[in-house]
Amino acid sequence: MRKFFVTLCALAVTAALVWSLFGFQPRAVEPPSLQLSLIRVWVSGQDPAVWSWLRKAAKQYEKETGRRVYLRAGPAEDAGALSGEYPPDLLISHEKGKCVALHGFALFCRDESAQAVTPDPTSFLFFRPSPTPGVSPTPVPTPNTALFSVLIVPQRLSSSFPGSLSSANPLRDFIDGKGDAAVLSVGQAAQLPFQTVARPLPAGKGFLPIRSAAATPKGEDFFNFLLMEQTQRMMTESGLFSPSFSLYQGIDPLREMIENTIPSLNPQLPG
Repeated sequence: MRKFFVTLCALAVTAALVWSLFGFQPRAVEPPSLQLSLIRVWVSGQDPAVWSWLRKAAKQYEKETGRRVYLRAGPAEDAGALSGEYPPDLLISHEKGKCVALHGFALFCRDESAQAVTPDPTSFLFFRPSPTPGVSPTPVPTPNTALFSVLIVPQRLSSSFPGSLSSANPLRDFIDGKGDAAVLSVGQAAQLPFQTVARPLPAGKGFLPIRSAAATPKGEDFFNFLLMEQTQRMMTESGLFSPSFSLYQGIDPLREMIENTIPSLNPQLPG
């Protein structure tokens, strides 16, 4: 009887071991997915101001949605990317899509009697101080650009100023004395080693659009995020202008002067 009992116990232990190894297989806990909802954004060119704004916007978008935004640099002109075999979700370029931001310019002319353009002490950290006119920001008349003997303009704006000197580096050419006036950005003007006076350009002529075109619903979602006011206001940290919102009124006189010539913000202006 005792032998039978020992045998029975041994069989029971064996059966339990077999069941634990083969009969009972607990469901594995699936690890969190590593495949995030990735949004691929191609950015034409290496424009520091555009990249600065997009990085901040992408970081905020990821924080709010949990979707990761991958920013990839493309050729300076890459509008054909959307029709390629593997298009990005969103393309940022100068030539295709809806305007999401603007580069703004003013006219700077040599004037030894004018007060120097001085830094704005309220500028953001890590960015060149925003220059403001030496004189109080009283509106000045738009000059007749034809009165200048040589007007230096960026290549992309040359069609708006017939007879001007088209330049790949208008800042350097202006410093070198190749013209008596130049169309420059605020950041470029801050690097001038001589005194100047800043004046507004004709309405709508002092801007280069930054455009965005979506190829997928994910890209469209991030595109709409870029158009939101909170995202547009991030541009102030990189000196860009918004086509839809006033960003510099009362805080940056020189950029405010430029902003006042954006037709979309000022319906009374032509354009």
